Amino acid sequence: MTDSSSIDKQLMDDAMQLAKNRAAWIADRERLLPIIGKFEEMGGEAQWYSNGLTLRLTGGKEALTKAIRLLRTAGGTTESAKPQPGETSYSGLYHFEGLTSKYVFLYFTSSVCRRVQIGTVMKEMPVYEVVCDELPTEGETNEVPF
Repeated sequence: MTDSSSIDKQLMDDAMQLAKNRAAWIADRERLLPIIGKFEEMGGEAQWYSNGLTLRLTGGKEALTKAIRLLRTAGGTTESAKPQPGETSYSGLYHFEGLTSKYVFLYFTSSVCRRVQIGTVMKEMPVYEVVCDELPTEGETNEVPF
């Protein structure tokens, strides 16, 4: 028979972590709800994790600009690198003074893609043609026996 004590311990740990996550959410809820509401109006998704809020968004550079502006005007600060030209994704950790959660994580992926020629390649390739051997003529030493 299997000892269920390890399962019991795992479920108890999960329940404790859930209680901590819920307590952090309740403490930060009033401050984060306006951000989440505006973010979802932009077409983004919000999810709560143990360390904080994760915001996901796809779109063009205008959508990314709006998302960053939303977080900054709500009091968020970041030390993450700025979005780089030509990149198709961006992620940043935003910190808010007075929040119980550690951060708000923004993850953006571009959905505005196009095919762009970036150069040409010259490639050496073998070229073949069909060549047939000639039939020997009379008097040659390498006669084909018929």
